[in-house]
Amino acid sequence: MAKVRSLLFYVRTFLRFVRADELYVETMKDQASAQRLLDDIEPARLAPPASRQDSVFSARTGAIAKRLSSRENPCSVASSFPCLTHPLFPDQPRANDSVTKVLGEELEIGHSLAARLERSALDYHAACEAVKRAEHSITSTDELSNSYVVVLHHILNGVESSDGDGTPPDLTSELCLRETKHAAFLALLPSLLLQLDKSDEEASHILPIARASLLGLADINVEPGFKDRLSSAIQRFEDVKAESERTRAMMTERVNLLRDVRKIWVSAGSILKDLGTVRGELDDLMEQQKWKSSTSSHLPPTPESVNASLPLSSRTLENTTEQVALLQASFDQNVRASISVLPGAVGPGLRMYFVKCREVLSATFEHSRQMIRLTDSINKQALAMSAIRDQGHA
Repeated sequence: MAKVRSLLFYVRTFLRFVRADELYVETMKDQASAQRLLDDIEPARLAPPASRQDSVFSARTGAIAKRLSSRENPCSVASSFPCLTHPLFPDQPRANDSVTKVLGEELEIGHSLAARLERSALDYHAACEAVKRAEHSITSTDELSNSYVVVLHHILNGVESSDGDGTPPDLTSELCLRETKHAAFLALLPSLLLQLDKSDEEASHILPIARASLLGLADINVEPGFKDRLSSAIQRFEDVKAESERTRAMMTERVNLLRDVRKIWVSAGSILKDLGTVRGELDDLMEQQKWKSSTSSHLPPTPESVNASLPLSSRTLENTTEQVALLQASFDQNVRASISVLPGAVGPGLRMYFVKCREVLSATFEHSRQMIRLTDSINKQALAMSAIRDQGHA
């Protein structure tokens, strides 16, 4: 029976050493694999990162770490690694401790190499991701810059239109005062400015990422000129964005100024039209109220006399005078004062045109006042002649 127990002990001991040998060999193989992979990653970090290598490094690192983590440390308290003892072999506990110690130390070395390997692989992966972000930033900034350029081209050079004028506002001559001039451009300008707003919103997200991507390439070895490409793309994007802000401000000011000068023009035209109506009424009044001698009869005139001259009521002339005064006030406020403060953006041709319009209106007002005075004199003359005639008939 003792021989059987001894034989079983030998068998178990043999199997234990076989298992220990397998564990040792596998651990040493993983150590060697980890060291080789470290030796591959370190020089690879000196070259531009490659996605294919990143995938290989990550897969091999994960496999090594998984194999090492699947093995328990024989030195741990919870280890199930067999530690056999027999009274006939008093040195067996010491041998067990020696074996488990060697296996535990080698396993710890393997875990340490795996940790270094994971850090190195993560650094390489981070470098690859930084390059990908930089490439994406180059693409996105170039696309957005091109979008800005297209919109700015339409704002600065106008838009094609088959049923209207698509040119941007030109304030150098009086042609811009036509109602149909720049009509298509003014209709499409809000949509162009909306496109700039959307581009600005995208820029608020893309530009910080692009700048961060450029900073992320500081400690990474990349292809020659790659950082310059990203830097140039960012600089072009910033320049185009700044140009869009200046163009937006310039065109908004020009369109507002176009509306202001057209408002002046409409006011001047309305005043001129009203003055023409007043002058026509004054012509009719003068023709009606001027003295006409009665040649058809030497008898005193009766109410039924056709040629009897009816005197102009003072109320009618006062209304006309008041109307001209109101038009004069509107002219002074909406035309004369506005023309005097026209900004420098108004071209000399348009400015001179408005000055001439102001002079024509001023002369028309003066002529209208002269007509009022003349109408009043004619009316007074008619009244005087009527009184003389009445005295003569009396």
